[in-house]
Amino acid sequence: MNVEKVNDKFVAYVDTGKVYTFGRSIGRPIIKRIEGKKRHKVVEKAKKFLNNLNIVKEKEKKQYLSLGAAYDDLEKKWQRKVDAKNKTPLIKKGKGMTPETKSRYEDYAKSLFILLADGETRPNGGFLSKEKKEERNKLEEQGRLIDVNTIDKSFIDKFITELIEKESESQAWRVYWVFTQILLRVEQKDMLGKNWVSPHHVFTEDAPTYSSTGGEVINQKEAHIIRKQILAEFLETYSRESFIMMLMSYTGAYWGEIAALTVADFNFKDFQITFSKSRNSRSGRISLIKAAHLRVQKTKNNTIRIVTVAPETLQFVQKYIEHHKLKMSDYLFHSDLELKNEQKGKLYDLTRTLVIRCCKKAGVNLSATRLFRYFVSTSYTNIIGATRDEKKMRLGHKSDSVQDLYTVYEDPNALKHAKQIAQLYK
Repeated sequence: MNVEKVNDKFVAYVDTGKVYTFGRSIGRPIIKRIEGKKRHKVVEKAKKFLNNLNIVKEKEKKQYLSLGAAYDDLEKKWQRKVDAKNKTPLIKKGKGMTPETKSRYEDYAKSLFILLADGETRPNGGFLSKEKKEERNKLEEQGRLIDVNTIDKSFIDKFITELIEKESESQAWRVYWVFTQILLRVEQKDMLGKNWVSPHHVFTEDAPTYSSTGGEVINQKEAHIIRKQILAEFLETYSRESFIMMLMSYTGAYWGEIAALTVADFNFKDFQITFSKSRNSRSGRISLIKAAHLRVQKTKNNTIRIVTVAPETLQFVQKYIEHHKLKMSDYLFHSDLELKNEQKGKLYDLTRTLVIRCCKKAGVNLSATRLFRYFVSTSYTNIIGATRDEKKMRLGHKSDSVQDLYTVYEDPNALKHAKQIAQLYK
């Protein structure tokens, strides 16, 4: 910057760092001329101009990085984990990923981009018309184009507020989780330079959180009515979905564990069922259950959890096997792709539809396929008196905290024990 006195004025000449790109002055530097009657005011204006100019230059230096491009890199990382899991099924926790988990994360990302473009998330199980799908695809593209450089603390604060106000706890947590994973990936790979730090780190306490509170538990009367409806359908149709729910009512096992059973998993002599696999409700893919990995490393077989059942349970199993003419190596439930004369549709969807229909007839407004798991777990505690360890072995609970999600506890001795405490002071 150069300041001169010209006649009765002071003039500051500031080099903008740019050159003319047209006309007779092409190639010459562009000089900003700032005038004023008082020298110190001219210098002050010139410095302010230089400061603003540097800010603009700094912004221009920043590399444009779309949120979508950063996510694409994260998605490649997920795919590498899927490949690692396929190559080594018993890979260390955190190093691998199932295709179903990756698909679920991709759904989170889609919702994220749509929300960032001021769209709305789709209700669970909601039907979308062709027009709505096209609209959501456009919103997703808009969200992907957001420049990561524009994501500052103010942006994140506003986004968190809107998530908490408009979305359910679980949805807000999922969307924000994938959002932070993208920003961490940018930081991890220095996509915006070595000194760039994601601003989301300062929002740890404000970020959406979620923890499952378990499901609603049916009482004994409701369980009896619902199961009676399912039994009637089973005896009439021998359908896959009614058989699954019958087994769930006896064992309290997960839907996926039952849907992955083979004929060989039943021990008719000792009245036992071996659970070692699980079928994904979305893809139909069958894989070892998580707990199975530990057992496989310690024993020679793949058995995980052997559950003893009442003799009458296996009578239903025998009827189902005979009706469908299954062999020892057969799965109890055909793959969705192998259905021929049976009713078409995904097995999980059919099961859930059956539950809704039977619950409605019983006057219960529930749709969760786990309703019998909740009932069995609670009954083991409050009616049968099974210990925690016994429940863990039978239901496959990994911890007390997981077990508590499936159990509604009663306190029948509350008054008696309270009186005993009071008596201690007398």
